[in-house]
Amino acid sequence: MIVSQWHITVHTQPNDTRPGPIRQYNERQVETLDVAAPIRSKPLPVTFDEAISTLESWNCLLVEPDGSLVWANSTGRPWCIDGQLQDGRDGLQYVEIKTNAPRPPCEKLLTAFGIATEPLMVQLVLEGVFLSAATWLDLLDP
Repeated sequence: MIVSQWHITVHTQPNDTRPGPIRQYNERQVETLDVAAPIRSKPLPVTFDEAISTLESWNCLLVEPDGSLVWANSTGRPWCIDGQLQDGRDGLQYVEIKTNAPRPPCEKLLTAFGIATEPLMVQLVLEGVFLSAATWLDLLDP
């Protein structure tokens, strides 16, 4: 399956994830994650307010107090990241993203959600499968 537009949710990767079935995306075989349903992941390692504060400091990124965000590039290859931070009782629960952006801005975006301190995973929403964030980022490489 060739994917140029991604619809994902970003979560903290639970400690009990195991390798799942192999799937093909962008002409590459990738290992999915077997995640117990429903997702029992803890909140992301940053708070809603910390994520908002980080995102507000970036050029060309608009983030609203409700957690909606848009980040676009119109020079070179145009791309856009459209997202929504989902706050919860225990912290930032997950982030929903639709994007056609290349790896560098997607990788930077994940830094705002704590990838440097906790393993993150993404759910490919339409396909209903989970990948490690690193595997998803690898799929963005040409």
